[in-house]
Amino acid sequence: MTKHDVKETQNPALPASLNLDIAKAFRQNEGLIRYGNTLEVRLISVGSGKAAGVCVYPESDRFIMIESGSMLLLYGNDKKHLNRYERAKKGSAVIIPAGTWHDIICLSRSSLRLCTVTSRLQTDKKEEKITENDGSESNTSD
Repeated sequence: MTKHDVKETQNPALPASLNLDIAKAFRQNEGLIRYGNTLEVRLISVGSGKAAGVCVYPESDRFIMIESGSMLLLYGNDKKHLNRYERAKKGSAVIIPAGTWHDIICLSRSSLRLCTVTSRLQTDKKEEKITENDGSESNTSD
């Protein structure tokens, strides 16, 4: 089959796909990029030596791709015992299983830039998060 054998059709019932240039998106914007039918894509920047904040997604895995920098991923079965770790750098991807408490610490001299993908259905429930600033729990997602 060649590209000439495939006819492009416009179907208003189908949502548009997302073809995202991560580097360009970071230059223009940080934060929420798109809600799909079931996925949420976010761009996150963490300053050098800073932590993103401890959080958990009880019912959804979380995919993290590093666009620039390097990180230390701390994780564990509860928010007080993040006793396992992984290091990752630009070009790496990490999948955090559902129900795993985790925090991300920037190890690079410049900001760490991440693209995360999580179930929209999960983030709509407002995940439990402990913010870095005050250590208190809040009802916001990353």
